[in-house]
Amino acid sequence: MKLRQSQNFLKVLDLENAIITIDAMGCQTDIAEVIIEQKADYILAVKENQKELYQDIESAFLIPSKDKSKIYITEEVGSGRVEKRTCTVMDDLSHLLNPTKWNSLQSIAKIESERFIKSTGKTQKSTRFYITSLPCDAKKIADAVRSHWKIENNLHWHLDVSFGEDKSRKRHKNAAQNFSSVLKLSLKILLNETISPVKKSVRRKRKIAGWDNHYLLSLFNF
Repeated sequence: MKLRQSQNFLKVLDLENAIITIDAMGCQTDIAEVIIEQKADYILAVKENQKELYQDIESAFLIPSKDKSKIYITEEVGSGRVEKRTCTVMDDLSHLLNPTKWNSLQSIAKIESERFIKSTGKTQKSTRFYITSLPCDAKKIADAVRSHWKIENNLHWHLDVSFGEDKSRKRHKNAAQNFSSVLKLSLKILLNETISPVKKSVRRKRKIAGWDNHYLLSLFNF
């Protein structure tokens, strides 16, 4: 979704008091501006596409924080792995070259993930950086980012397993992006389907919709 489209989309939503989390492609001053205008807060992922900002935040966290109130740690065991996440936040924005260009920016955050895979005995590590209009609350920021990734992972799992998106070879112009939008809309419709008294998987609902025109039309409330 292009910047202008993203801005227009945000403007028509009721976002008051919400926390908007967006991947690095949405880390734009105009996006932050719209979110604040909509009386919401933002948490924007920062990657190396914002090279200067990324390096500033990275250097800000080089000295480990001794303030435990600004650190939130969670540990999770399940599905053959042990995962530890550490969220460290900071409200000292003096490390950033031009923090005032981000509307209502209050804090920066670093989230470190350490995942031990039992079957392989290997440990995977990753570090992600964020800017946010939220105050310096490590738990609140960590929980919001965690919720974002739960939704994102569930979405991509369905698009891959139920729709086979990863196998798609569409490459011509905007075909891949357009088709992805159609798949996401279709997934939303199928997930919201409450007609049948028996719970069905998304894949099964797709098949039934292909076989039964009455069921297909009922998905659109016709």
